[in-house]
Amino acid sequence: MTSARSSRARILDVGCGNGEMTLRLAAAGHHVTAVDPSADMLDAAARRLDAHPELRPLVRFREAGIATLPGGEQYDAVCCHGVLMYLDDSADAVARLSRLLAPGGLFSLLTKNRAAIGVREALRGDYAAARDLIARAADTSLGHLGLPPRGETAEVLDGLARDHGLVPLPRQGIRIFHDHLTDAWAPGEEEYEAALRTEWTASWIGPYRDMGRQVHTLARRDPAGPAGRTGLSGGGRHAVPMDVHLIAVRDGERGPEVLLSRRAGAVYAAGHWHFPSGHVDGPFEDVVTALVREAREETGLVVDPDDVRAAVTVHHRSPAGGARVGFFFEVRRWAGTPRVMEPAVCDGMEWFALDALPEPMVAYCRAGLDAYRAGARVALHFQEPGDPIAHDPAVHRLRLLPGR
Repeated sequence: MTSARSSRARILDVGCGNGEMTLRLAAAGHHVTAVDPSADMLDAAARRLDAHPELRPLVRFREAGIATLPGGEQYDAVCCHGVLMYLDDSADAVARLSRLLAPGGLFSLLTKNRAAIGVREALRGDYAAARDLIARAADTSLGHLGLPPRGETAEVLDGLARDHGLVPLPRQGIRIFHDHLTDAWAPGEEEYEAALRTEWTASWIGPYRDMGRQVHTLARRDPAGPAGRTGLSGGGRHAVPMDVHLIAVRDGERGPEVLLSRRAGAVYAAGHWHFPSGHVDGPFEDVVTALVREAREETGLVVDPDDVRAAVTVHHRSPAGGARVGFFFEVRRWAGTPRVMEPAVCDGMEWFALDALPEPMVAYCRAGLDAYRAGARVALHFQEPGDPIAHDPAVHRLRLLPGR
């Protein structure tokens, strides 16, 4: 949380438990509102605070759950760690908490990683349990407290953040190499520091981070507010997310065919067809590397970067006002057979002829495909409030920009 937007930020610690994170944030100089639905946990947190009287002016406690949090107050950061895994639904919690973020505010989510369920069991040698969890793509498994907390994927959490006007930031994997170890592991100081540095280094880098027991996602509210504007004077610099889209093309019986996947679960445009796609992960990943990674993660296809061809770049604005830039790439050669790799966010993957595209199809994706088929290099697709998410031939928002 060192990236909170001010040196002394107002932070909401949701599900604060015994106050471990609350005290760390207060010790860093932040004003912390610590909330928990359990009076016993709040009493435990208050007792810990009593041992640090210098921090008392920076901390206030409230007995409340996510559904009963009072509105009207906004925070520079919302910290929700170890909570979503015990709730039935992540979408409602993210919706409620995102409304409490001030412009420029940071949203920090830490929860069980669904993509790594079964890894701990395998590393501990419980192969039968690991095979069962992996084969049925389980979304729960037994935790340290003897409860079966629910897992979530980074893609779902980032999608929920985007749905509420937030910009996802690079994510982390937590407890990658040491989660399976028991209390019998008692490293010395030097070994512990080396293990910690190794975990930290791997936590930002795929595929290592994807194997972490927990996933830590970050997202930020646009400093200019929901509309992303800073006034007529241009008092701020506009920043948008960058997407990469895979246009995998093969020869079919009726001509060229493209690969589409159907979105599912608690994500934007669930039930709609879309290109396999994703976001560039931070400032150290270029768009081609991102495309190759997303192709492998979403479809299982292994793409050589040298086989990636630029198709079209689309500047898009959604009906809700969020803008982004999409880089669409054509690929005609790969290794492997496409299949659903992320069943939590995708429930279908098929080849479609260009004259027999499925419905509903995300309008943004269809705009990129239409621009690609027209031979455009750059296109604009600015939707208006009230426009449908799905492609509608009666709603014309695509503008092809002429080249030289």
